[in-house]
Amino acid sequence: SRSSRPALPVASASMRGSPFDRMAVFRPLARSRSSAGLDDRLDAVLSVEEAGIYKPDPATYQIAVDRLDVAAGEICFISTNAWDAAGASSFGFRVTWMNRFGRTSERLPASPHAVITGLDELPPLLGL
Repeated sequence: SRSSRPALPVASASMRGSPFDRMAVFRPLARSRSSAGLDDRLDAVLSVEEAGIYKPDPATYQIAVDRLDVAAGEICFISTNAWDAAGASSFGFRVTWMNRFGRTSERLPASPHAVITGLDELPPLLGL
């Protein structure tokens, strides 16, 4: 059975001091950051509005590269949307698709590097 502890803060705490110590979120997830206790952990809140175009256009993923000042391959991108995971994977991110509801994989041009059902599975996947 799943822990009753909120998964995002637990995953975040596990990453402190690791190579994955920096965090950013794309809106609308940013709206829930306060309730998850992440305000002090985020390096950036990103918006596709900066690119003037929407996902899965590569310009939207470039925002994270530019704002975090790291290479695409150094970013672990997590999405609950298979199409977003495919777009991010095509861009060059290390992608994890969080398939919380056991959906069937879609036929998309790129695949995630990993599939998880909850964020509590993320730290071991990252070797933490």
